[in-house]
Amino acid sequence: MALTDGLVASYPLSGSPWTDASGGGHALTASGDVSSGAGFHGVNAAYFSGYPGYLSGSAFSLTSLTVSCWVNVGGNRIRSFLDQWATNQNFILGCGYDGTVYGAVYAGTSGVNTSIAINDGAWHFLALSFDDSTKTLKQYVDGHPPVTTVYSSYDVPSASSAFYIGRDSFTVPDPSNPGGGASSIAGAVGDACVWNRALSGNEIYNLYYRGAGNAYPFSAPTISPPRFDLSNSATIFLF
Repeated sequence: MALTDGLVASYPLSGSPWTDASGGGHALTASGDVSSGAGFHGVNAAYFSGYPGYLSGSAFSLTSLTVSCWVNVGGNRIRSFLDQWATNQNFILGCGYDGTVYGAVYAGTSGVNTSIAINDGAWHFLALSFDDSTKTLKQYVDGHPPVTTVYSSYDVPSASSAFYIGRDSFTVPDPSNPGGGASSIAGAVGDACVWNRALSGNEIYNLYYRGAGNAYPFSAPTISPPRFDLSNSATIFLF
């Protein structure tokens, strides 16, 4: 398959209007302090200064899914990068207070947590995939092997759902603490994409593209499946 197969939204995040470059019509609306600036690998990114800045749009009707983005954050705080709300939380890609990445689809159980911290002020690639046929959730960070869990069920989003970049929909940011509201972002998110299928591991690594990035329309040459050096959990993939 091509990386464009099953793509339902691609956000270049190049400023207002916050368009969907895939042609899917899922444009975003900015609330609060959101601007566009230089991102990673030659594309733009959305910059957030914390509460109340975020981007929002209509929800995606998904069973299987993949979401991905590049992020740049520093310091210690809980953050939500990509989030969608259903009757309960439908999916979330974020990081904990210590900067370690987590992801989940709501299924009455916990998601996947990595030991990889990304709050170093550098650009990092994140992806979260869920295969509904196997109920398998995988969390990818840069070129590290994915962290995997298996769910017993999955909550399909309702018509009243919303999709967010830069905040979660589970908790409301604290207006009394500008720049430090719950799960809001002080930092940048770039090249956010949503698919209605679970991308394969090799497709994910072609998005990461050896750390150089492969933005929509994904014109970089296809790379061979990665080989992992598992002797050290911090060792990234080898080619």
